[in-house]
Amino acid sequence: MYCNDITLKRFPMFPRLPDISSKFLLASAVVATAAWIAAAPVPAAAQSDKERLRLLEKTVEELLKRDEEREKVVRELKSKLASRGTGKIKSAGASGRTGHEGHGQGGGHGKRDDVWSGEIGDGTLRFVRLGLDATAAAGYSSERNAFSREVLQAGGHDPKQTGFTLQSLDLSFSGAYDPYFSAFVALTYFLDQEGESKFELEEAYFQSREIAGFLTVKAGQYFTGFGHFNTLHVHDWTFVDQPLIANRMFGPDGIRGQGVEGTVRLPLPWHSAVILGMQNPFGETMASFGASDELFEERSIGGYAHKDLEIDSFRDFVYLARLRNSVAPWTDGTLRFGISSLFGPNATGSDGRTIILGGDVGYRHNLGGGRHVDLASEFMWRYYKAEDRSASGGAPGNTLVDYGFYVQGLAYLHPKFGAGLRYGYVSGMGQGVGDLANRQIDPFRADRHRISPLAVWKFSELANLKVQYNWDQMNLIPE
Repeated sequence: MYCNDITLKRFPMFPRLPDISSKFLLASAVVATAAWIAAAPVPAAAQSDKERLRLLEKTVEELLKRDEEREKVVRELKSKLASRGTGKIKSAGASGRTGHEGHGQGGGHGKRDDVWSGEIGDGTLRFVRLGLDATAAAGYSSERNAFSREVLQAGGHDPKQTGFTLQSLDLSFSGAYDPYFSAFVALTYFLDQEGESKFELEEAYFQSREIAGFLTVKAGQYFTGFGHFNTLHVHDWTFVDQPLIANRMFGPDGIRGQGVEGTVRLPLPWHSAVILGMQNPFGETMASFGASDELFEERSIGGYAHKDLEIDSFRDFVYLARLRNSVAPWTDGTLRFGISSLFGPNATGSDGRTIILGGDVGYRHNLGGGRHVDLASEFMWRYYKAEDRSASGGAPGNTLVDYGFYVQGLAYLHPKFGAGLRYGYVSGMGQGVGDLANRQIDPFRADRHRISPLAVWKFSELANLKVQYNWDQMNLIPE
């Protein structure tokens, strides 16, 4: 280690003082300094913690008051501009999918991605997203087209035959009127198995902002919030077709209908909510409940004939109860799990009742660099009590039980390439009536297994190519 030695030298221009004078001057300087320090005022004692806290609170209150005054002025100016019709386009691009298990809705508060917004009255009208999603398939089946369409691939948007299938062309809109509610509309166009054009209103609903800090309310036409898969639109599916158990419980198009649904956020350390809802029981999208004549002609439950339902009391609606949870046990992982129940009348008569119970779990682990692993599984159980019509010459009553599950995984070990595998199983108990008295010859209640490997090439941020193979095992497959 090096250090510099500094030496102070006397210069000839400063003559050396006598020793007595030097000592006198030094003593005088010390006495004068001490007197000045003694005469100086003593500083006030440090403030107490309470006084400092009061001062901080007062400062915060003043800052908040200034912000409120500024916001008031801004709102007044915006209102004046809106009254002159100066709402303007914010961005020509659509926002990313951030809500509804895949759809961007009017629920977000950021205005950065709004298509259009303008001040109207005391609120802000926002056009958040305009989306167009197309899903198509080309494939080959080792079975006859009719059997593949009606039995093997019975989902409404499944690839159904050797050749080409336009599974879905979805047009969606989302918006909001802040700070009151958001809105979402989804329209879908597709070609059925005969090649005829079909146009459907999948969803159209309003959803309130959070009320009292814990409650949101949704009303309109919407997918029932049962489990995980049922809430997804076709373009958000991981695999190219719907799981066997979803098709068996909810029919070809999933379960959706008109009604009202409330979500109550629970005061827990993780994200947890209770969802309660009620919907009309009839229509082709209510297969396990009121259903429709057309649906029962194609795929009745247990061979029972359809009987039209009338809503005469609250007992005639379909009710939903669900507990939904999401937690991050690790920095890069998210675990979600939930339990669901549905109950209401079915199409066999006024005494017919249906109960569906389910559980779902999923886990996503981010590996960084656009790589991730997704795991999911869902179980469902249905209790279907058919009305006894034997007294009037109809079918005798019976209780049919059906159940099943799927488990699947998808891994993106490269940002653009992924591989997955899904296994599905369905079974049941209880015999039907008529030609379907034997459950094993009922294509929609027989035991069945399916194994589906999948490969995905995500060649752009907005498009991907999937290649999937289905191996099906069931007694009804022709030799």
